[in-house]
Amino acid sequence: MRSIAPDHACIRYVGRVDFSNSQMPSFSFPGVNIRIRFRGRTLQALLYDNAPTNDDSQANWFAVVVDGEMTRRLKICRDNHMYCLAEHLSDAVHEVMLFKQSESGTCAAPNVGKVTFGGFMVDDDATLLEPASRSLRMEFVGGSITCGYGNRISTFRPGNYSPSTEMSDAFMAYGAIAARMLNAEYVAVAYSGRGVVRNSGDVNALTIPDMYLKTLPDDPSGSSWNPDGYIPDIVVVNLGTNDFSRGMTSGRAQDALEQRFVQRYQAFLHNMMQYYPRARFVLVMGPMLSNRYFSGCNVRKMVRRCLRKIVDASNQSGGRRVSWLEMSPQQPPYGVDYHPTISTHTRMARRLALFIRIAQRLLWD
Repeated sequence: MRSIAPDHACIRYVGRVDFSNSQMPSFSFPGVNIRIRFRGRTLQALLYDNAPTNDDSQANWFAVVVDGEMTRRLKICRDNHMYCLAEHLSDAVHEVMLFKQSESGTCAAPNVGKVTFGGFMVDDDATLLEPASRSLRMEFVGGSITCGYGNRISTFRPGNYSPSTEMSDAFMAYGAIAARMLNAEYVAVAYSGRGVVRNSGDVNALTIPDMYLKTLPDDPSGSSWNPDGYIPDIVVVNLGTNDFSRGMTSGRAQDALEQRFVQRYQAFLHNMMQYYPRARFVLVMGPMLSNRYFSGCNVRKMVRRCLRKIVDASNQSGGRRVSWLEMSPQQPPYGVDYHPTISTHTRMARRLALFIRIAQRLLWD
């Protein structure tokens, strides 16, 4: 076996990766993927997990995808370990992708999702080739839904389950599924519980706009992210569920929150439109928003009103670059903490992919 250094030209990274140390690049956002294309029979990877324990509730998980098919779900252990990704392959050209399914952390345990990549190992006689790139690039910005939080459970009693990285899967979140349907590159800038101006439960932590230009959202030593590092054609934003979540009150406080939400969301969107002047933006209204919760607040109606204001204002100054898409309210069964299941994510992905295909023909120049 011979080693392939992380900075080898035939290794392709998609997502936010900190290359401060080119021989030990680090990443933590969900959906970061590393691809290699080669002719050979065996592939191994060296990975270092930043999680404090090997507890399944905080472990990092990866999807191993060989020639377009997910072949296994890999749990990595604390400290440095070599993992076998594929073996006994046929004597042909193969492409293997290592896709991060878990997110950066939680408010209670930040940065447990940080992983460091130490390179690949291949057969001595293996031949490396440059991985194919996809012509369409997508970026998904959001909270727990975008992360695939709790989606691996399907139950009518979600209160019986505690949060765990084992039960969450970004590979089967609606954004990643939609990107595969559209044969697009996929990047996620997402963190559970975070909002635009207010985090779920009023948790004092970075909001999504605060962390957008970070490579490692929980690590102050991480490098800043340069938007030129990945320029998407389509940006899908699913925010608002955490801003208008538990702890919110009706009346004047609700009106003030709505005003702040619109102003900050609009400013955040404006910044992204400046970073990516040719991109199209789809603002998604998520399936967890409901008028039944938070008596007197009419949350779903309120967020719909906010998104319409944001879209109208953004298109007045920047053409018809911004659209919005309303997802149907979810129905049981549910994932952990009443989050969407993989089945619900799949339906969301189909709706989004169809919307984009129609928009590409009829709405977008």
